[in-house]
Amino acid sequence: MFMINRSVIMVKPKAPYIEWANGLEEDGPKLSLSDSPRERTIYLVDEIEFTRDFDKVIDKHFSKIFEHELYLWHIAEEDWPQDRGRDVFNKWFEFESHSLVLDLCDYAFEVEEIAG
Repeated sequence: MFMINRSVIMVKPKAPYIEWANGLEEDGPKLSLSDSPRERTIYLVDEIEFTRDFDKVIDKHFSKIFEHELYLWHIAEEDWPQDRGRDVFNKWFEFESHSLVLDLCDYAFEVEEIAG
C-alpha cells in the first residue's frame, strides 16, 4: 500500500446542472438527481493538509473542474453557461474533499491525457 501525495475532490451534479443538461436536446439522454446517487467524478488535487486549505484548493481548481463536468455531458462550449464563476459552481455542484489517498494496487499508475 502506498500513500499518494494528493488529496481528492469528489464532485456530484446538483439540480441546476441537471436542468441545464436535460434542456440541451429534446430527444437526448436525461439525468435525474436519483441517477447513481453514489456516482461522483473524482479529481486528484494538491495535498490538503488542513481543513482551512480546502477553499484555497477549490478556488485554484474549480474552473477546470466546472469546464470538465460540462464537457463530460456536452462538448459544444457555445451551449455552456456564460457565467462559470465560483458562486455558480457552488450552486451547480456538491463537492467534498478527502486529504488521505492510499493506493492499494501493486502496479504503477497509467497516465493518459484527456480533453476537457
